[in-house]
Amino acid sequence: MPDFMSNTADLDVTIRSSWGSGLVADLTLTAEQALSGWEIAFDYAGDIVNIWNARIVSHSGDRYVVEAMGYNANVGAGATAGFGFQGSGTSTDILPVSINGDAFGDDGAGADPMPPSVSVSDAQAAEAEGTISFDITLSAASDQAVTVSYATMAGSAAAGSDFSDTNGQVVIPAGQLSASVSVALVDDTVPEDTEGFELRLLSANGAEIADGSGFGQITDADMAPPPNDDPVDDP
Repeated sequence: MPDFMSNTADLDVTIRSSWGSGLVADLTLTAEQALSGWEIAFDYAGDIVNIWNARIVSHSGDRYVVEAMGYNANVGAGATAGFGFQGSGTSTDILPVSINGDAFGDDGAGADPMPPSVSVSDAQAAEAEGTISFDITLSAASDQAVTVSYATMAGSAAAGSDFSDTNGQVVIPAGQLSASVSVALVDDTVPEDTEGFELRLLSANGAEIADGSGFGQITDADMAPPPNDDPVDDP
């Protein structure tokens, strides 16, 4: 009997070894249907210091999300694939949450569905456009409104002289996948190199942050004055 079951795949969790301050765990999935890729979310209170046959997509609190490598992404119905990791810390509890968004439970329907993840895009705009817009996008539509808090962080572009320091919240309505955040730019006549700043997602109510950093690139069309090429009169 597998440790955890879903309509997509069953998952066995085995603690290969533990020593009080760490462990080695093996997780093996058996596909209920053919998979052309898999992403597994699970809760583990320790820190993963090494992982094999999978890569970490995100880590927020105790929640890890990992995905297949290219060589083990395709799993036929009834076939198996697995990964393992070394963790540090005293916890040996590993609680799978979902695979490809399908919740694990005792009978395939006992766990709460995994909330969608939210990401912020990179953006680019010319200084003269006056604003730069970032897309805030969910991995899947939610049945409730998702509220995301954000703030700008200066980089080579300075708050006040290149862009307006901005913070606030944006709401993605229920059933929708995205919303946008606009940041005002300062248009001046000073020739400048291309500069950048960050829009950072601080928290999300109703979603988990996957990619919380968007890079804003500001280009400048102001031209430096031409050099003075007037000939110098001979004495």
